[in-house]
Amino acid sequence: MTDTNQARELAKRAGRVALGPVTTRLDLLRRDMEILFAKHAELAASLEQAVAANQRLEAYFDRYREEVAVQLGGIAGDVRDTVASLLEELAPEGGPGSTGEALRLRIEHAMLHAEAMGAETRRAVERDLADLRSSTRLTQSLVERALAAGPPAGPATVAGAPTDDAPTDGATAPAAPPG
Repeated sequence: MTDTNQARELAKRAGRVALGPVTTRLDLLRRDMEILFAKHAELAASLEQAVAANQRLEAYFDRYREEVAVQLGGIAGDVRDTVASLLEELAPEGGPGSTGEALRLRIEHAMLHAEAMGAETRRAVERDLADLRSSTRLTQSLVERALAAGPPAGPATVAGAPTDDAPTDGATAPAAPPG
């Protein structure tokens, strides 16, 4: 029986020597996969934060646009009321060519200019908001795609880890199976 025990012990040692590089490689790959899954979880958490931030920005943009519209509407209304009252005061003063008529025309011109500037400001704010929304959505889409792709399919190589084509421990690479 001692021969059997010795043979069994010898077979175990031979198996450990032969499979040592394989188990080392498997341990390295297992560690790499754990790192990749941890990074994937971090990206998922970052995406959730980005989505929440995007929603807050959207709400802020909507409130900002409404506030700007209300403020511009209020300013335009005030200017219109002021110009209308000035025009009423100047109208009975004289006919064409009078100082009152010239002042009235200048005020009307200023009013039109102010309305045009207000409209241009509104358009610029809308463009800026649209650009920012577009950039935010693009960023969100890219992060979602990266997360949907998941970790890389192939095994990752670690610095110092043996590669599939490099023999380990000075052993020769196994021959390809006959096929």
